[in-house]
Amino acid sequence: MVSKKRTIDSGLLEVFVHIVHHGGVSAAAVKTGNTKSAISKQLAALETHLQVRLFERNGRRMMLTQEGKSLFDRAESILTDLGQLVEDVQNQKTLVRGTVRLAASPEFGALLSEHFIPQVLARYPELKISMSLEYAFDDLHDPAIDLALRLGTVRDERLVVRHLGDLQRVLVCSKSYLQSHAIAAVDDLATAEVVLFLRDGPEPSWTLQSTANAAETCEVKLRGRFAVQGVGALARAAIGNLGVVQIPAFVAAPYMADGSLVRVLPHWDPISLPVQLAYRAGVSRVSRVRAVIESATTIIPELLDRLRGKQ
Repeated sequence: MVSKKRTIDSGLLEVFVHIVHHGGVSAAAVKTGNTKSAISKQLAALETHLQVRLFERNGRRMMLTQEGKSLFDRAESILTDLGQLVEDVQNQKTLVRGTVRLAASPEFGALLSEHFIPQVLARYPELKISMSLEYAFDDLHDPAIDLALRLGTVRDERLVVRHLGDLQRVLVCSKSYLQSHAIAAVDDLATAEVVLFLRDGPEPSWTLQSTANAAETCEVKLRGRFAVQGVGALARAAIGNLGVVQIPAFVAAPYMADGSLVRVLPHWDPISLPVQLAYRAGVSRVSRVRAVIESATTIIPELLDRLRGKQ
């Protein structure tokens, strides 16, 4: 028989994790539909059981103690395992059923909707997928999201990150803009008008890579009077003669095909964006999530290779 001192009520762990995720007792109470006093009592019960303080309280702020940080790192994995245990018992373990919640940027999410999602749903008839499309990175420690497909670097070391390939980008502008603005060398970009992605920062620059020699790179400081948070809007701004833009090649392709946009400095391309699949440790044990992860690691690299071949 296991000693009661060596066990922890999973309900108390869930309360603790909610407090950490939502930044305090009050927010956790709202999120879980409980009273603030009930959440406080459950937290106190957990601290009493463990005989440690999990938070340092400074006015309204609550900060994890070292013991609290250690518990939090393990608690999420434990709760995920418990959730999977219940699911496996109910769904006979190997049945891929239920909803997997993805997050991606709008344009890349649209690409996945055409080339990735149909294959996954065809493979698993009882699976459902919901996908949120945002440029901001969703909090993957929130159970509301199972998986995210990130463009760029994932810096959260607590997440499992799998590199699926690279997304090619190009420099483009309208034909009329290029005719009226001589851009024959990389240095010409410094005096050209560019349209910036809104998160490019107060001193924006682009890093370019030679198409003939991948080891040869250069950084160009930019000027631009218009910035927008939207890759599709960047393309339309370029069509509107506002200047040069840096966008994924697959977004530029149809506009280049109909002549709306043309390549700028075709011997230089922006550094490719790494495509990363990111998720919480332990979530891959859930059968429906594992099925999407396994599909992503085979289908998406092939998709990125096909896109690169069309450049």
